Amino acid sequence: MSRFHADYPGVELVLRESTSVRIMQMLDEETLDVGLVRTPLLRRASAELLQLEHDQFVAALPRAHPLAGEGPMPLA
Repeated sequence: MSRFHADYPGVELVLRESTSVRIMQMLDEETLDVGLVRTPLLRRASAELLQLEHDQFVAALPRAHPLAGEGPMPLA
């Protein structure tokens, strides 16, 4: 945060945590300038969405677990 403030001293940065639905509402209401959301969204977005990264889920299992070392598995 200190580097951001040093690089952009005229920008007031306020961080808050919320749900993706509420973030989209605040963007629609223009009470928020930028938000980070998880997709897919439950409703059509009126804001422009730009993908920042693609998450991958991993399973952490004890070495002795029957599925350990089996490779990719379905999330179900």
